[in-house]
Amino acid sequence: MRVYLKEIKEKFPEFEIENYDDDIYFENINHDSRVYIPNSLFVPIVGKNFDGHDFIEASKCTVSLMQRDHKERYKLDIPLIIVEDILEGLKEIIGYVRDKVNVPVIGITGSTGKTTTRMMTVSILSQFGKVLTSDKNINTLWGNSELLMTFSDEKYVVLEIGMDSKGEIKMQCEGLKPNIGGILNVGYVHGENVGGIEGVFNEKRQLADYLVSNNKPVVLNTDDKRLKKLADELKTNIVTIGGSNQDYTFSNVHLDENGTHFLLKYNGKSFDCNLKVLGKNYVYNALCAIAFCNTLGVSIEDCIKGVEKYNGFKERFEIKKINNTLTIINDAYNANPASMKMSLDTFNELWGRRKDIKKILVLGDMKELGSVASQEHKKIADIVNSMDVDYIIYFGEYSKYFKGVTSCSSIEEVVESLKKNIKKEENTVVLLKGSNSQKLYTIPELLN
Repeated sequence: MRVYLKEIKEKFPEFEIENYDDDIYFENINHDSRVYIPNSLFVPIVGKNFDGHDFIEASKCTVSLMQRDHKERYKLDIPLIIVEDILEGLKEIIGYVRDKVNVPVIGITGSTGKTTTRMMTVSILSQFGKVLTSDKNINTLWGNSELLMTFSDEKYVVLEIGMDSKGEIKMQCEGLKPNIGGILNVGYVHGENVGGIEGVFNEKRQLADYLVSNNKPVVLNTDDKRLKKLADELKTNIVTIGGSNQDYTFSNVHLDENGTHFLLKYNGKSFDCNLKVLGKNYVYNALCAIAFCNTLGVSIEDCIKGVEKYNGFKERFEIKKINNTLTIINDAYNANPASMKMSLDTFNELWGRRKDIKKILVLGDMKELGSVASQEHKKIADIVNSMDVDYIIYFGEYSKYFKGVTSCSSIEEVVESLKKNIKKEENTVVLLKGSNSQKLYTIPELLN
């Protein structure tokens, strides 16, 4: 989408513009100087250990934002939009761009399941037209701004709205202006940055507060006690999902190696729904996606047809048949208390009662839990210690909580331990689950 500098000058008289030229425009946004993007507005992010202003020239951008308190440090020939705060300035500019986008924008937040819900939503909506969404895990203001600038003739826009600091979701809502959104759950992820789980809740609810205050609908998973309380508080424009007495309700959930199956109940009618992904929590993602699309006018039948086409992501409970006797379940894209529990529960439901299979767990730490890290790892250990498995390998700090575990301090140690316990003559299934930074997802390749 092309935006001329003269538009910015007219729309935002409070912004000072240096090296102004009527004919200058940008049609992309970029925050990474290592990647050249033509005709771009550069956004110099200021972090704890870096300052993007140092890279304005290297970005080869057409125009750049610049924070006012940096103005005297840099002498540049390109047009500069001088703002008091980089992210506030970006929010205002992308809000102007957003007003030109005349199709529904869907915003999704939650501690877990944002990407899955986003792609389930895309799977439904793409039956009716092009959908603008990311092919990466983008959920920041600058990432979503870069994406929105690429809007052309799509019929829908579907975004994740994340946070790792206070005020981030509120700022994204004010800039991206979603027409409908949803909160999936509230967990400990990034809790150390915002004051624990109540701080996480207070940040996540900003999406609901924005939508309701603008008379727009918000989907809430009211099986989450905090979101149930929020729904009761806000009352209007609330669409609920969950396991009983919500607007969109599920029952009869069961798993097999082909996927997750449940009964959807809506408006007094019941519908069979068969997902290709494995895990009971995926039912919440599916219900949220269905609630979005049905609220936007898609029939329940078409919602189910679309969500059933969703094939899942690499490294998210991905079943890999290595050979005739070895199966590896690669669920090591990331780990937090909710996803770890779902992974273990799913593994246990599918293979826990099988006496003809050797069962091995390869687990790693859950990162970014702050002060509750020990207690949350202890809860996971209690689940694992009650499971009927043959061997447990743990990579990380918290192995002490797991009974009979082999503790490893490197990915190489994990691989060697696995090799010793995988026998060609034994049918074996291995679950890999840990935070992305531990690279447990690389194990299938390293075993070769």
